[in-house]
This record gives sequence, C-alpha cells and structure tokens, in this order.
Amino acid sequence: MKSMFMSWMIGLALFTLRGNACAQTPDRLQQERIIRALSDPSFKMRLEATILVGKHKLERAIPGLLQALQDTEETVRAAAAVSLARMGNQDHRKHLIPMLKDPNKIVVHAVEQGLIQLDRARGEPRIFLVVDPLASSSAQTASGMATWVIAKVRAHLGASSHVVLSSGEEKVLSRDQLAQHLRRRKMFGFNIRAKIDKLDQQARRGSTQTHCEMNALVVTLTENRVEFVAFGEADAEIDNPRLTPQQKEEIEQVVLDAAAKASADKALEYLKARVEP
Repeated sequence: MKSMFMSWMIGLALFTLRGNACAQTPDRLQQERIIRALSDPSFKMRLEATILVGKHKLERAIPGLLQALQDTEETVRAAAAVSLARMGNQDHRKHLIPMLKDPNKIVVHAVEQGLIQLDRARGEPRIFLVVDPLASSSAQTASGMATWVIAKVRAHLGASSHVVLSSGEEKVLSRDQLAQHLRRRKMFGFNIRAKIDKLDQQARRGSTQTHCEMNALVVTLTENRVEFVAFGEADAEIDNPRLTPQQKEEIEQVVLDAAAKASADKALEYLKARVEP
C-alpha cells in the first residue's frame, strides 16, 4: 500500500514540475500552514506540503524545503528535489547534486528531473562544462593571479546560454554514471583546463607594456581526450614607465581578463560547433 501511495504522490510531484497543475495561490495564512506542515510528524503531511511548496513556488518555504531534502522518507526527499527545481533558481543546483548519490532510485530520478527542469529554464543547453581549477592554479604568474583567472574563464563560459557549468556532478558520480546521467540530460560533457602561458610586463620606450598569452584545453569529460586548444592573448600599453605596484596589478588584471575572455570565446565557438546535430 505504501508503495502505491509513494508512486502516486511522486507522480503528482513530477506532474506539478512540468507545470501542468495550476491553482490559486494560497493566502498568507494558508502559506503558513503549508510551511508548518513541512515539519509535521506525519510523512504524508510533510509530503503533501513539500509538493504544494513547489507547486505554488513559495520562496519563504525554501529553508524548510532544504531540510526536506534530508527527510528520512524517500518520498519526501524526492518531492523536495522536484519542488526546489520548480522554484527556477539556478543556484539551487548545488543542493540537488549531492542527492544523485541517494540510495533510493526514485529520489535520484526526481533529482535528475529537477536538473532537467533547470536546464530547460536556461534554454536547454547541450554543453556541460567542468572548469578545472587545478590546471590554472598550478600556473606561475607574476602576481599570483591564477585562481582569479580561472574564475574569469568560468564566468565568461558560464554567461553563455549554451552552457551549464558543473555543480559537482563529476565529484559524486563515477565516470560511467556521469556519462549515463549526461545522456539523460541530453548533454555533451567537457573539461576546460586553462593555463597562463606567458605574462610579461616591462617598461619600454617611455611606457609600460603588458602582454599575456593563455590557452584553454577542451577535454572530453568522460574519455579525458584533448579535442581542441583555444589560444587567447591580450596587450596593454600605458604611457608611463613608472607605475606603482597597485597600478601594475590593475593593468595585469585587465590584460588577464581580456586574454581569458579571448580563450573562453574560442573554446565556446568550438564547443557550439562540436555539439551541433
């Protein structure tokens, strides 16, 4: 009996996720009752409340919804994953990813459906990217900006509607599991490994000249095969040969950012062509 009830309720949760259920938004008093029910001793009450939170997108209930992700009942955890995705906040991916390791298959299915819903909200991108922080952090730069640079590469790539940046999927799933997971999400997975090849700043002919060269390796995520190298470079010249350390660092940041964007743009151009049907 519980199994039948569980299947019916999860079916209802997925039904609301697809946006097929509509009803009048509950008033404030009703919302308070729903939020309180998230911690009700009865798992049936918690389950119903969890579904209603997502159905009506009650953002005030998000803290309770996050607690519901850890509920002892798998039905509540699954419904919580669906409802959290229903909110439409892309930042909520980080709360869903650890649940891909849930021992219950219904929960994992609900999480994947939630991620697919969030993918759709971004325009159904087909490129899944891991931006490797280790590749850049090992690079030697004059001012120790490698970590800052990888954040810039990640930001430039993540701004594209063609891309979903990893929220840690590759850390909780095995290689085979990740490959299957991405297929269900209809995505191609890649790793971007950025590296600063050269950063040079010198006073020449009455000015300060700064030059940066970068490359971003496009590597298949599950096969670990290099497919493409995107080169980016940038220059700046300031009519002042005696800059302060702060000014030098600011110019380095501008040049590094420009080089990072150039390499990210070339990598993205390749990836978009790569995943075209």
